[in-house]
Amino acid sequence: MKIKKMNATFGKLDRATLSLGEGLNVIQAPNEGGKSTWSAFLRAMLYGIPTNQRDKTGFLAEKNRYSPWSGAPMEGVMALEWNGREVYLRRTAKGASPFGAFAAVDAHTGEPIPELTADTAGPLLIGAEREVFERSAFMGQAALPVAGSPALEKRISGLLSSGLEEVSFSQVERQLKDWQNRRKHNKLGLIPKLEEEIQAETELLARFARARGQQEEGLRDLDLLKAEKARLEQEKAAHRALAEQKKWLQYKEAYEDYQAAKAEYQEASQLFQNLPEKEKLLAAQGDLRALGALAEEKKLAEGKLEQAKSQEPPQAEAPRLSAGRVALCTLSGVAAALLVFFAGSYFSTANPAALLQELTSRPMDFGTLGILSLVAG
Repeated sequence: MKIKKMNATFGKLDRATLSLGEGLNVIQAPNEGGKSTWSAFLRAMLYGIPTNQRDKTGFLAEKNRYSPWSGAPMEGVMALEWNGREVYLRRTAKGASPFGAFAAVDAHTGEPIPELTADTAGPLLIGAEREVFERSAFMGQAALPVAGSPALEKRISGLLSSGLEEVSFSQVERQLKDWQNRRKHNKLGLIPKLEEEIQAETELLARFARARGQQEEGLRDLDLLKAEKARLEQEKAAHRALAEQKKWLQYKEAYEDYQAAKAEYQEASQLFQNLPEKEKLLAAQGDLRALGALAEEKKLAEGKLEQAKSQEPPQAEAPRLSAGRVALCTLSGVAAALLVFFAGSYFSTANPAALLQELTSRPMDFGTLGILSLVAG
């Protein structure tokens, strides 16, 4: 860092300007010429003014000691060169805090420099904290204080042990021990913790491997189930086709049965159309009953005939049939005609058995059958 110019309204300085040249600058002025005030302004621009200081007997706080005598607000600007850039530092009052407002901008573009803030400007530009700066580079009018400074002692110890202000052997040794304890101390530390994490990760990987095996086995089972499903679906389709075929055959057979029944029904309907009238059907029903009675009479007559043949005396005159001994129940006009015919032919016959045999041997129409009873006189 190179300081080029400072403008200050600070203590006795009222809008004063101090320009610095290259190399070492020595300011020579009489007492009360402002040398200490410029030094205090430089420190205030770099580190600010402490707000926690209070006035004491024989001691004034900086905010009161360097309050502008003119009554104007405390403010200042410092032009400097840092890391190849020209920078303006500005500090002004903010409320009750002198130099509470801070800005660091590029001298050419006016863009803010974010790394330079009210708290970091001094340590970054000087390379030391305020306490070290006050005990080494900044020497006030009242000389150096006798009290010790841990930050300064740390830097001096670093110079003695390692030759570098930032590196101290004791600090490095203490840091290494801390790191060692952090890594492993009995069963505590980072190493045991990492070992537990490694063991947990190993167990987790083993579980993942088992789960992967189960997954692969499940995928194989899934493929087998898919194949089985496809086979069952094919069988289902075949069974469905067979069922449809069977149903079609049953339907065809039922249709053929229906057509046959329909044909039979039509034939029966034609036959029913040729049936006789109701009176004729009732007459035929009576004739059938009469036929049944006639069959019974025939059997009875045949039995009597056989009995008569076995008991007939030799050369006995056969009895003649008389009209009073023949009973005829006329059932229809045809049956009466037959009876007259039979009677005309055989009433004069002397053998009743021959008459009965002749009657039963002739063809008859069952629709006009009658009942014929032969009663021997």
